[in-house]
Amino acid sequence: PNNMRTSIVIGSVVLHLVASTLLYLKFIKKPVITIYIENSSFDLPVVDLRVQVDNKQIVEDIFKADSVAPSFSIYELKAEKGLHVLRVASENQNLSEIDTLEVEEDKYVFVSFDYKLRGRYQYEQEKLRFESSYPTDKFPDKKFEFDSIAVPPEIRIHITSEKPILQ
Repeated sequence: PNNMRTSIVIGSVVLHLVASTLLYLKFIKKPVITIYIENSSFDLPVVDLRVQVDNKQIVEDIFKADSVAPSFSIYELKAEKGLHVLRVASENQNLSEIDTLEVEEDKYVFVSFDYKLRGRYQYEQEKLRFESSYPTDKFPDKKFEFDSIAVPPEIRIHITSEKPILQ
């Protein structure tokens, strides 16, 4: 009888703790938005980025490319559940991206800046393909014009509910 009573009391306490924790997580705990920011351009190794959520500035800083990838700077903020507006901008690059976040649970936002120039090898390969396509004896007016930009400056945003595994 005493063991049965003790088991019932322990079971009731455990049930109460589990129910309280679930209620807290479902209704009271504010979701966390974790923002990972990275400059992944070695051709522009320093870039200014400003991140805002609902017009509230989260970070405004200079981000440097790192030879070890990924090399994220990480920022966290608690948010109310619902729809939020994310703005990322680079004043020096005259770039801006806007995205929306539907926050019902923790969210993970990846922001990356990219810009890439073509190397000399790419230049030589493209010139060789051009010259074989347009021999100068048949196409004397065709001139090889090389665009040195492989990837124009861009800000990319990726939003997920899956917690990333970063090592």
